Amino acid sequence: MDRKISKNILILCDAFPPAFNPRMGYLCKYLSEHGWNPNIVTEYASQNIFNNLANVHNINYINFYCNQSGKINKLKYILVFFADLFFNYKDIIFTKKAAKIIKTNEISMILASVSWRSFPALTAKKISKKYKIPYIVDCRDIYEQFPNYEYTSKIFLKSSFINKVSAIITKNKYKRQRDKILRIANAVTTVSDWHTQKLSELNKNTYLIYNGFDSETFSFNSIKSNIFKITYT
Repeated sequence: MDRKISKNILILCDAFPPAFNPRMGYLCKYLSEHGWNPNIVTEYASQNIFNNLANVHNINYINFYCNQSGKINKLKYILVFFADLFFNYKDIIFTKKAAKIIKTNEISMILASVSWRSFPALTAKKISKKYKIPYIVDCRDIYEQFPNYEYTSKIFLKSSFINKVSAIITKNKYKRQRDKILRIANAVTTVSDWHTQKLSELNKNTYLIYNGFDSETFSFNSIKSNIFKITYT
């Protein structure tokens, strides 16, 4: 007799609604509607952009900066930045939280949603190996799409030299880390044909899932205008 597969999924995100990353917000919305139970671990961000996607159960927010403003918050940002760069600090915290969830829930799959960094895919790799759970990495952005250093932190705004050096250091580290993680992932998903082609060089099980629209949010209207507009986003 086949063993019944648990419908509990552990989703690790660098951001989740009401902050950024509507891609994961919509995914969780429709997973829930189809009987799946997403358990989310994400970094806290003080934004309220996608409130309509925030109504999801089992969201665990980790606040690395305690939501303080001014010089103290900037200092914390710098300390966390370097702690994460040299010691994978954020992934260590995420791994501890994810382990607690796995111990109290029968998790059948791990999904890590990442931007240009490897965080929190390293967490997925670690707990996948420890608990023998398959993991998928969803890449929204990758280094290869940036012609210069647009992804770098702007914490050092007064020094373009420091910005450039920090960008080179972070790129070299996180790209090597990302490539290693993707090569052994059970699958990789991404957002465009071009991204799929690039990432297929690392993992042949790379699949395209376009960013879509929610029929409950968007509606098509015909608007008459004497001006022809082209919008590039």
